[in-house]
Amino acid sequence: HLQPGDLYIPERFAAIDGQQYTADEQWRQQAFIALEDYFRLAKICSGMLLESPQIVSSAKSKKDLHERSGAQLVDMESCACAAVAAQAGLPFLAIRAVADSATLDLPPAVTGAMQDNGQVAIGKLLLNVLRHPQQIPGLIKLGTHFQAAKRSLTIASGALHAITCFDNA
Repeated sequence: HLQPGDLYIPERFAAIDGQQYTADEQWRQQAFIALEDYFRLAKICSGMLLESPQIVSSAKSKKDLHERSGAQLVDMESCACAAVAAQAGLPFLAIRAVADSATLDLPPAVTGAMQDNGQVAIGKLLLNVLRHPQQIPGLIKLGTHFQAAKRSLTIASGALHAITCFDNA
């Protein structure tokens, strides 16, 4: 299982509409080489990423999606970016960091406060927590997981130059 903070560099992207996209293989290989020097604690994994039209909040839903698709990771953004790159004839690479693992149920306070644009409505979140304070430990756990993901992406950003600048000869 992928853990919070692990990096995921998809080989393939499966969109909701059935379209499949592939990452630029040269960039993908270069990313693994460049990032191996940066990462000692987190894993760097690869495979298929599945698009979802909404947040997948329960461990059961994540498991069901994995069993049906074989995807190790689900997100809402990468396939749209891959589609735009494919239409423009541009290479594409996604580097994702795991925040909520497959075994984590997102606290209802988070899912209830999510807006259509993916942002959290803080007022709704706080109101939900006031009404259901038993969610606080889950929110703290999710916060530490997001911090691990943020740390990994911050470190990975330091390798972007090495990933995208290489001799095409």
